[in-house]
Amino acid sequence: KEFRRYRYLLAFIFTIGEINKDPRILPNHTLGYHILESCNEEDRTIKSTFSILSGRKQIIPNYSCWNNRKVVGFIGDLSKGSSLCITQLAGVYRYPQISYGARDTMFSDRVQFPSFYRTLPDELSEINGIAKLIKHFGWKWVGLITSDDEDGELAGNRMKRAINTDGGCLAFLSRINHNSFFDESVITSPLRESTANVIVLLVTLKYINSAMLFFSFYPIPKKIWIVSSSFLRILDT
Repeated sequence: KEFRRYRYLLAFIFTIGEINKDPRILPNHTLGYHILESCNEEDRTIKSTFSILSGRKQIIPNYSCWNNRKVVGFIGDLSKGSSLCITQLAGVYRYPQISYGARDTMFSDRVQFPSFYRTLPDELSEINGIAKLIKHFGWKWVGLITSDDEDGELAGNRMKRAINTDGGCLAFLSRINHNSFFDESVITSPLRESTANVIVLLVTLKYINSAMLFFSFYPIPKKIWIVSSSFLRILDT
């Protein structure tokens, strides 16, 4: 996982370098960057955002010490909480923010978050897309596994409504958390006992590693698996 993040960092630095080398992309402009690690911790994200805005170790709100350099935007973050921290600060000054992981539908509110953008679909659009895929292939009996948290419950309810609207039914609904690894029957029992051959897996970022560990350790019946885009960070090895 750490190597993958390092590779993303190198890709970012390489891209900035390529843009600066080509005068046709941003003529008379040179892009720079200041990279800070949030560790998906909200207090650390707030401090890092203030640091970028101030341009010095000593944080001074509403004052920039960047001299002839100018902050033009923010890239980040991966989680909903840290992305919200950035946009609540940077959004005050209308700095554009591009998130590569926050999928919550609340960020689609252009009135509340006019400067927020992302590189992946919001959760509701993805759920509707999965429901259309299920309808296209005529799958009527579907199993659903979600995260055992507030976001997972919300996603599960939306997925259930979308499937029911298109004439399908849920065979079972299971929730996964960090303790599921120690009680494998919570997940594997419905999979073995159910006649559903299609399983939708909607797991939030904080449980993805636990989910992958679970499925690599325990024998899982062969099914058709539909997963959310959150799994791209695991599958992209």
